[in-house]
Amino acid sequence: MARVKKRDENKENEGFEIVIPDIDVIKTVKLTKRTKILTLDCPSGKEQVVYDLRDIKETYPNVTTLKIKKGIINIHILNRTFPNIRTVKSESDWFANNEKILIRIDFSCIKKGGEKKGCLLNTFCLEPGEILDLKKVCSIYNMAFDGCETSLINNADYIEDIYAGAFTGSYFNSPEMHAGDGPIMLGNCLIGFKDKTESFELTQFVKTVALAENFGKNMIQKLIVSDYHLLEVLWTVGDDNKICDTLVINDRSDFSDSISGKFCMNANHVEVTSKNKYLKSENDMIYGIEDHKLYTSAWFLSGDVVIPKEVTSFGDDAFPSENITSIEIHPDVCECSSKAFVNPGALALIKCHDNKLPAGLIYSLTYTKQHYYKDRNAVIEVVSDDAHFFIPRHITNITKFAELCSTDMSQIKENYMYAGSAEAKQDIMVKTYAFSQDDKLIEDILKREGKAIALRYIKENHEDDAILLVNSKLLDKNALTAIKKDASKSGMEKLVSAINSL
Repeated sequence: MARVKKRDENKENEGFEIVIPDIDVIKTVKLTKRTKILTLDCPSGKEQVVYDLRDIKETYPNVTTLKIKKGIINIHILNRTFPNIRTVKSESDWFANNEKILIRIDFSCIKKGGEKKGCLLNTFCLEPGEILDLKKVCSIYNMAFDGCETSLINNADYIEDIYAGAFTGSYFNSPEMHAGDGPIMLGNCLIGFKDKTESFELTQFVKTVALAENFGKNMIQKLIVSDYHLLEVLWTVGDDNKICDTLVINDRSDFSDSISGKFCMNANHVEVTSKNKYLKSENDMIYGIEDHKLYTSAWFLSGDVVIPKEVTSFGDDAFPSENITSIEIHPDVCECSSKAFVNPGALALIKCHDNKLPAGLIYSLTYTKQHYYKDRNAVIEVVSDDAHFFIPRHITNITKFAELCSTDMSQIKENYMYAGSAEAKQDIMVKTYAFSQDDKLIEDILKREGKAIALRYIKENHEDDAILLVNSKLLDKNALTAIKKDASKSGMEKLVSAINSL
């Protein structure tokens, strides 16, 4: 399954603010009120320079042409400083030539036919009635639309990313644009929703979705899709962006072969119309009515998940969400694809009502190579009617362990021996001893290595695990003193309190 990651919101200008120490930044140019052409040149002896003219306070309305010479690799200017630029001539490979807007080429953003596309830096101040053509644009930079008053947009089909503040001071951020109910469109690109929008039906008119950060009502209560093919456009949202709370699929056809892993469901909840005779939804999961196979679930499904009673197997990408913390499985689930969980790092608990797990589940949740989650769960707790044990996320001899889990979990002994890393082995022992406290071997190991394990927990911000270890009362006074010192430095007040209470 393709995974599109959202840009870090704390790096708003990433990729366009040049931070290379050896690159000179030019902040002034010689201009008069009569100047018609703004020429940005590379000084003699320099191979590359950046122009940053954002500190210029005057306005130069007579400038209608921007000329960019070779060696210019980035430009920062304000639309309102040069409101009437309508021609951009570029000799630099970094900028699009023969455009009326300023586009910095993104060489990683190459579309069909090898056409170069890039980030829209400036629209300048286009007036109402002027046409803005975005055929070479794949992203829109902060303040790019400031002062732009036109609403006539062409070729916005390939917009993928919109920076925070991109529409500040423009027609698209005006009060009249946000008032009422409905979508806010940039041509055929959906960029947000008006203030009173609660639900919206997706149609073929929407070719792409690029929800602008800090702009409009980006998440609505309900998104309705009557043709399942339209779900494909939701890939353009990115898997870190929720477009709605509930995705409602009103298609009555059998789209089971297409939905799993092929469509993005950017929602907390998902529903399929009850009139569909082939697929059914329950607990935000979609499964087949005849084959009882779980095909997929909401991408932002979170917390405790209970598998529907009619489900008997999990297919590929059945659980795309990375926010599931526990899952309850009934005895009729007998088979699980090894690719059912896309990213199960948050899963900490499996509940079941039988003495075995579905065949294949262990392969879906564990790793045979080193892949230790320092900020997630390296150990999964399993609770059934007849067994209670812990699964190491990083595992060795997975074939034997998986066979035991799918036949008779009560036969699993010394499960920490299956851990594939020292960290996972330690975590298994800490949790196992906290539950049973009857294994002399584990007790001796924790007495010997407990201090080092606790200090690792503090370093990795696993305070609850450190408290679990401290409460075992296996650590001596010197170890507890060292642990308390590190806990205090890290601001772990609960851990400090647990040590003080001993």
